[in-house]
Amino acid sequence: MKSNIIILLIVSASISAKAQFVVASIGDDLTKEGTAPVTPLAGAFSFPFKYRPQKDVIEPSLSLSAVGGINIKFKNSHGIGVLGGIGPSSIMLDENNTDTSAHITSSTTRAAMTFSLSFLYQFDQLQLAFSLGTDKNLDNSKDKWIYHSKLWLSFGIGVKIFTQSAPTRLKKN
Repeated sequence: MKSNIIILLIVSASISAKAQFVVASIGDDLTKEGTAPVTPLAGAFSFPFKYRPQKDVIEPSLSLSAVGGINIKFKNSHGIGVLGGIGPSSIMLDENNTDTSAHITSSTTRAAMTFSLSFLYQFDQLQLAFSLGTDKNLDNSKDKWIYHSKLWLSFGIGVKIFTQSAPTRLKKN
């Protein structure tokens, strides 16, 4: 089992257990045997910003999502992965992102749940991620947040900085 800690604009901690499954052959893009090793992934993502296309806004974000999915490794150190996630987050409410009937006149923070789907591309130590998701305000009936359950987008760049290897055995003299 190896453990990777990835620094991203989407910060990720990923643990992969080696499991081999056979996927459809795509010619030279796959490993020598004509199969691609599929490994399960689990870890955490933090989204430091979210792009909200509804109003063309980039917002800072505080969230931490547990993620899980699969990674398909191709030859030449390339790989792709898909991860689904869920976790708590905080959202900032103000007069610009709430309905006027909510009567919010100053900035306030509320608890929310984040649901995400992330696509990961890896080459050697470099990882690129594209994520999309929604945030659900836990008290939206009162707050009337305009982005409740609306799509957001985010991306990240990661570098594997730690790798756990098999323990080293000391020789006895």
